[in-house]
Amino acid sequence: MDDFKKNARVAEALSGLRLDVALVQCGLLNSRSHGQKLIDEKKVWVNSRHEKASYKMQLGDLIEIQAEAPRNIELTPYDFPLDVIFEDDDVIVVNKPAGLVVHPAYGHQADTLINALLHRKTQLSPNKDEFRPGLVHRIDKGTSGLLVLAKNEKAHHHLAKQFLKKTIHRRYWALCFNDKKLVQGTLQSFLTRDPNNRQRFTSSAEEKGKWAVTHYNTLKENNIFRLLELRLETGRTHQIRVHLSQAGNPIVGDEVYNGKNKAKSLKNQNLKKLILEMQRFALHARELGFNHPTTHQNLNFLAPLPADLKELFEMGGFSEFIHSTL
Repeated sequence: MDDFKKNARVAEALSGLRLDVALVQCGLLNSRSHGQKLIDEKKVWVNSRHEKASYKMQLGDLIEIQAEAPRNIELTPYDFPLDVIFEDDDVIVVNKPAGLVVHPAYGHQADTLINALLHRKTQLSPNKDEFRPGLVHRIDKGTSGLLVLAKNEKAHHHLAKQFLKKTIHRRYWALCFNDKKLVQGTLQSFLTRDPNNRQRFTSSAEEKGKWAVTHYNTLKENNIFRLLELRLETGRTHQIRVHLSQAGNPIVGDEVYNGKNKAKSLKNQNLKKLILEMQRFALHARELGFNHPTTHQNLNFLAPLPADLKELFEMGGFSEFIHSTL
């Protein structure tokens, strides 16, 4: 996990203080500005509710924060073979395998994509977070596919601006259970962390959390599975996984969002065994396109299906489609 929860009970000496001040006074944080940042990000609770920074503390209030894990680490090289799709002086495009974490965090301090790039002596742009050099976007550990990183400040700024303006071209493929007939359309909601499970996010129609928009289109379907192509209008954590699960079509193999449990009812024993033993879920960052920071040429890349997903797609009844497309 990337974070953990800390809490403190408000004593009489803190009663009447603003929430952002109390966070420092009770020892949970070192600065008021950090507290305001966490409050804005909905990572602070008072009696299980999100309150404003100006909230006046009362005796007995329980303050909880979602804090970053201590980082008594430094970037070290990781000897891991990377599939580099494109590289020049400004950017590097990598086809990330499932199972590889993108950047160092609690629980993965040295076995990440960033560490692997350090091993191959790839120059990456500096970042305000020293453990995320070059990063302008991320994909989940269990997702395979394309990722672009910046190699200098100019490229970083240029790419970040494209993500902000939503001009980056991204397409994902997801193999889902075909419980609901999602043919073509848009899924949208606010995403927040599940208060009962910090590893999950949950979707809400209320105005809390971060607004997320996912466009989908069916590529192929059968009685059991649906192969979807997805375009992200926003890039929230777990966005595709949450939207598809809550729409009734969880991604195959996604243990967090019911995509593993549903496999237990499959009649095909070989297919069931394959899914239950998968160490990933069936989500692949298939396409990536952006405007080059220096040449301003529009670059577009495709990532082939990795062998494990190809086997799953074929066994799931999409062999003809896969072979005609790839």
